[in-house]
Amino acid sequence: MDQIIQVLQQIAAPKLTDWITTGVVILNLILSLILIKQYFISKKSLHDEHEKARREKAIEVLQYWHQRLSRRSSLARKLVENFTFAQSKQLLDQDQVTKIPVIFKENILSIFPDIELQGKEGIIYSANPDEICLSSEYSGLLRWEIVSYLNYLETMLSAWHHNVADQEMLEEQLTYLVSSKNNHFLLENFRQAAGDGESYPSIKVFIAYLKNKSEKETLAKMKLGK
Repeated sequence: MDQIIQVLQQIAAPKLTDWITTGVVILNLILSLILIKQYFISKKSLHDEHEKARREKAIEVLQYWHQRLSRRSSLARKLVENFTFAQSKQLLDQDQVTKIPVIFKENILSIFPDIELQGKEGIIYSANPDEICLSSEYSGLLRWEIVSYLNYLETMLSAWHHNVADQEMLEEQLTYLVSSKNNHFLLENFRQAAGDGESYPSIKVFIAYLKNKSEKETLAKMKLGK
């Protein structure tokens, strides 16, 4: 009887190899958990570094923009925003810009203070007292301001378009340039005359994005108002 009990105890007792196998499994499990944790920590670190780099790029791009932005270029943009497509085409071709409402005379004088000095005839008065024309000489100067402005803006918005810089930061700083209320969409008539998407693709995408966002916000407000 005692011999039978001893045999049963030996069978039930865990073997040393079982303990070693169990220990190896537990150790592998712990190591796997450590590696998984390190992976997620590294992934988060890379993501944080990437986001930091994108924010820094956005600041760099905005600094580039503000360094090149001048009072004259801003005034030029505000004037040309009110040009029709026909007037924008005249401006693009550096021709005389006709049928400009006389209310914009002060805008032109602000851009070109010397336009009526030294015998220069930059502003041409038409038979209609409510309209003026801009000479081809000053049309060329105004065109230079507008093309330079759009080129700088396209360079900056390409960083937004391709997600190289923080899109939200750039959007916050540049939304003021677009006004659905005043129908101002970053010199839309001039861009269309110049080829729009071919000449300024990033600006076109930015405008489309803001228009779509505005429409969604308006629709959401209408639904809430019901």
